[in-house]
Amino acid sequence: MLEYINIEYLVSRAKKDAEEFKKADPFKHIVFSQFLHEQKLNKIIESFPSLQQSAWKNVGHELQKGKYSFNDILEMPMSIRQLIFELQSGPVIKWLEIVSNNKNLLPDPHLFGAGLQCMEPNSFLTPHADFQFSNIPNLKRKLTLIIYLNEQWNNYNYGALELWEGNKVKKDILPKKGQVILFETSSKAIHGISKPIKNSFRKSLALFYYSSQLDGVGEIKPAVFWQLNKVNVKNENFFRKQLANQLMRISHLFLKFHYVLNQWSKKILNIKTGNY
Repeated sequence: MLEYINIEYLVSRAKKDAEEFKKADPFKHIVFSQFLHEQKLNKIIESFPSLQQSAWKNVGHELQKGKYSFNDILEMPMSIRQLIFELQSGPVIKWLEIVSNNKNLLPDPHLFGAGLQCMEPNSFLTPHADFQFSNIPNLKRKLTLIIYLNEQWNNYNYGALELWEGNKVKKDILPKKGQVILFETSSKAIHGISKPIKNSFRKSLALFYYSSQLDGVGEIKPAVFWQLNKVNVKNENFFRKQLANQLMRISHLFLKFHYVLNQWSKKILNIKTGNY
């Protein structure tokens, strides 16, 4: 029995939500507003750690200003720990597989790049595609789930998560209390917060889910693909970062090519995985 997550409600509509997720524009995603039980949600919001706590890490730079991350689960309040345990539990993983049409999803107990997140006033997040490969070899990131933990949020505060298609924002999602977005992690899933946040701290919890479908590729380093052409980034390193971004994309294409050749060679030689 899950205490925090409204799993019975989610399972009851999983097939319907799977269709919505599959057909969503501009990339696969879905938004929920009754994901957590209201009383438990209030408890989590009340226990959200202050930025004064030493476990917070400033992960901001010129492309994501004013962003802080907290992924040390032993330092988190018990209510948030419990929620993370539930998000990584069997019932939730099974529900995620139904909605996203993925098989054998794996949670990340280390919360690499995930966990609690907080953005201070005047912060922004340049549109980007998230890293797809974990720091653990042979794992590919498949899904991102974000729960917004803001007591109140007004339109004039900005801070909406923008879903991009080409050079335009196709959809934006305000970080309202308890609202959840689940989206597919891929090179097409461009998202960001291009308008600086006003007056408020933007609080959330992010979880990533992986699969082990990259057998034979070997170790791959995580990389975020920043969409520098979609915002006006003014600094002396702009062109250097553009070049680096394109080189990362080229290396990613070579990686996919390597994987395909690897699978073809196995079929030709009739080699089964793990039986070299």
